[in-house]
Amino acid sequence: MDEAQFWSLIDESAAKAGGNPNAQLAVLKRLLRKLPPEEVAQFDRHFDQKVVDAYDWSLWGAAYLINGGCSDDGFAYFRAWLVSRGREVYTAALDNPDTLAAVVDPGRDDYEFEEAWYVGRTVYEELAGQQLPRSSVKQRSRPRGRNWDFDNEVQVAKRFPALSALYQR
Repeated sequence: MDEAQFWSLIDESAAKAGGNPNAQLAVLKRLLRKLPPEEVAQFDRHFDQKVVDAYDWSLWGAAYLINGGCSDDGFAYFRAWLVSRGREVYTAALDNPDTLAAVVDPGRDDYEFEEAWYVGRTVYEELAGQQLPRSSVKQRSRPRGRNWDFDNEVQVAKRFPALSALYQR
């Protein structure tokens, strides 16, 4: 499975789910169950890589603002949510986290999707009858970029003008 096929599955599941995370998970499982176990394992590696690629201080600041706080685990689950939104939202957010203002609702603070991160592993185990071997994706020890004070409203407004307009009132 190449990256285009990975994103095709994510985008198709998101489109068919209409914004409902449980429905997206069900659709994604259905799509993955049609594939051979090795392709499902490759899907899982692509998902892991996308989560690692989004390990960035700027994006963490956006997650902190959007979710009203964001722990280490919360940021991992936020990145899984970000991957689940599809290629367009994901790549735009990596380039500029402020683009997330177009896809979030300030009335919610549940922008995490842990289950999406494990869907490939779960389906692989169903199909292969064994655990998926440990991922070969190299984890980062630190986020990219520079750490900054997520609670500093001036910095937040400067970095994320659109998100700040939604969340800092």
